[in-house]
Amino acid sequence: MNSLLIFCQLSLSVVFTVSAVAKMREFEPFAEQLRTVAFAGARPFYWAVAFMVVVAEFLTVALLLVWPLIGFTFSVLLLAAFTAHLMRVISSGAQVSCGCTGMKSRTVVSGIQVVRNLILITIAVIGCALAESTTIDAQVKHLLLLGPSALIGLGILYLQEIKELMSDGLSP
Repeated sequence: MNSLLIFCQLSLSVVFTVSAVAKMREFEPFAEQLRTVAFAGARPFYWAVAFMVVVAEFLTVALLLVWPLIGFTFSVLLLAAFTAHLMRVISSGAQVSCGCTGMKSRTVVSGIQVVRNLILITIAVIGCALAESTTIDAQVKHLLLLGPSALIGLGILYLQEIKELMSDGLSP
């Protein structure tokens, strides 16, 4: 089995497990937070939506480990839905916590969570490609690694700016 495929599986499995467990531990506040930012028509179903989010995250972990191609595909869809929700919250101007890893975080939703999700979607897409065909030639592998490698390189290059951005975002 390809080391990069295993890396993608384990990375996403850890992310979704930590996220689901944190939401389960603080389920009521998580559900309430969803109610406050939900579409008007979805508000009566906020508890069911919160429950389905946790189940979907645990299901994604199981799929990643048992049927990787389906798990990666599900990861892309779930992360795309989460990203759309984050974009909606940002555009509404609501000053609420992401709730991505439970409600203890007081970090207000911002573009950094969108960037994080795009990185995770990139990992899931790479995993999809690797799970679909374990005989991908070297040129395609290099192209697939270009995105995450560029993000990591730029992250290292702009580490100070990222630190300042995060520090300014946490200030009251």
